[in-house]
Amino acid sequence: MPNAYNAARQRFIEQEVLNAPVQKLVLMVYDLIISALNKGDVIKARAAIRELIDGLDFERGGEVARNLMSLYEYAYRKIGDGDSEEALRIISELREAWAQAFYGAQG
Repeated sequence: MPNAYNAARQRFIEQEVLNAPVQKLVLMVYDLIISALNKGDVIKARAAIRELIDGLDFERGGEVARNLMSLYEYAYRKIGDGDSEEALRIISELREAWAQAFYGAQG
């Protein structure tokens, strides 16, 4: 039965991702980075940060996109330098601000 549960869980997650607005996807990536850093999985954390960087729209995002790029690159470097705590602090603060903006806009 565990295989059926895992398959159903995977389908649910896939549907959630496919149907989620971009703002929620960003929150999901932040959560992935935080979880990976808490588990010591620096490869997964850095890969997720690369996804955030690749998703930035500099034409529409302007200064905000440039500032996020700087923060993402800083966190990425910190992980590479072995300072996951600093990266976790930055990503956690960004996640909190993003959640406030996303959920505040919905309410």
